[in-house]
Amino acid sequence: MERDSAKNTKREERLGTPGLDGVLSFLAQLHEIGTRTAILCPGGRNAPMVQALELIQKKWGWDILSFVDERSAAFFALGRSKRDQSPVLISVTSGTAAAELFPAAIEAHATDVPLIFATADRPRQHRGSGSPQSMQQVNLYQSYAPTLVDWQEGEEFPAWTGLWNKRSPVHINLCHDEPLWEKKSFEAPIAPLVKKPTTQWPEITMVFPVFKKPLVLLGSLAADEREAVEKFCRWYQAPILAEASSGLREANLPTRTHAADRVARRWLKNNEFDGVIRLGGVPSWRLWRDLEKWPGSVVTFGRTQWSGLPDRTFTSGELVPWLERWQKTGPRSEVRTPFHLEDKILSEKRENLMHEFPHSEPALVRQLSIHAAPGALMYLGNSRPIRDWNEQALLSKKFEIQENRGLNGIDGQISSFYGHAQENVENWALLGDLTTMYDMQGPWALRYLSPGTRTRLVVMNNSGGQIFSRMFPSPMFLNGHQNQFKALAEFWGLTYTQDLNTMAQHALIELTPDPEQTQSFRDQWEKL
Repeated sequence: MERDSAKNTKREERLGTPGLDGVLSFLAQLHEIGTRTAILCPGGRNAPMVQALELIQKKWGWDILSFVDERSAAFFALGRSKRDQSPVLISVTSGTAAAELFPAAIEAHATDVPLIFATADRPRQHRGSGSPQSMQQVNLYQSYAPTLVDWQEGEEFPAWTGLWNKRSPVHINLCHDEPLWEKKSFEAPIAPLVKKPTTQWPEITMVFPVFKKPLVLLGSLAADEREAVEKFCRWYQAPILAEASSGLREANLPTRTHAADRVARRWLKNNEFDGVIRLGGVPSWRLWRDLEKWPGSVVTFGRTQWSGLPDRTFTSGELVPWLERWQKTGPRSEVRTPFHLEDKILSEKRENLMHEFPHSEPALVRQLSIHAAPGALMYLGNSRPIRDWNEQALLSKKFEIQENRGLNGIDGQISSFYGHAQENVENWALLGDLTTMYDMQGPWALRYLSPGTRTRLVVMNNSGGQIFSRMFPSPMFLNGHQNQFKALAEFWGLTYTQDLNTMAQHALIELTPDPEQTQSFRDQWEKL
């Protein structure tokens, strides 16, 4: 067996490549597929990776960003990979450091983000022995990183990139023995040529759905899909319920809903739709949960691995050419004028609530959408901020929306926001108070943002997890508190303010909604 043979192999008898050469071969593979950012959490066991990254940093043009906390680092990598649309490497040492990557691995798998987890490990013979800093790291991330390479120093590094679909994390386990730092002089090799990227998603050949009275849901869409989807929606005529992350919530579509999913839920309950078509990612609308028990037909198309519902049809593939063919030969929906009249009336009633309860959470979210500049990046932390933004933010101003909405709860949200942050645009994050507490080490990443980057971390401090107050009668769910966030801002050198108009480069803006106004707003909104 492999383990038994490894026990009898001394380091000085190995004939394979030394550790540093092996890691450099691995990095060359990453360079070929477009990786240019490495997130490094240095420790003793991943010293060969540290040395290799130092060698290639300037010659290959990589960004090497060092983090203290692996959990936060992994979520920063998640945001950076989504921002740059390229695979990002994160390197950690052995033991529990590898386990800290698991939450980000789950989120990346659910949202098709190509993260590369390089975990350092002790030689294979230590597995199952109880040796210090040694645990079973192979298959640590299970199905959330389905591509696995378990490499031991002294072996040729295998060719693996052709086996990876680049739509989920990959786990590279690197087994190193002492000495961990090569003292001999090395020159960084010449950067390898970048391989031409292959098509990641297949062509959709599915027949066009034949519905007369459908509802169209727009989930998360890539930037290169939005123009074609918008054109299709204008042609198709069905009511459109667009997530903020679709990039089309603020598009001036004639059949777009204005009062969120309220009317659509009512019509669904009354069986006024004969089908639901989802384009893009899994939505966060409450209506999507209603569909779990709806007996009608729900079909999904797009760059997605997930139906989002049990026992439902979904087709993975490229939307754009398929939608273009549909407009030439496929059926159209009927115009649903009564739906849009009801939606308009409800939208006007919501505006009255905004004026009546100006200090409620929904009204403060509306104010944020008013203050943020058109085209700003708006990162929405789970889960109340996403729902409030979808329901209450302005429809007349277009934003670039980002979020971690796969399986992730409140984990790593600050880190992911800074990973997404862009130069020369306003960068806003809307987070709850408990979400902020859960990632208080996130602002470590500020040191890696370019000088022209401006960030606004907006904390909606409602003194606990108030989203549960409307779900369960027990206060145990709330984790109530009376904490404020000024000290957190000062610790990280952020400008602290309660004013959305701040001109500071990096600010933490704490908003404190009126609890009575918030409850009154939500009570009346739900009755409409």
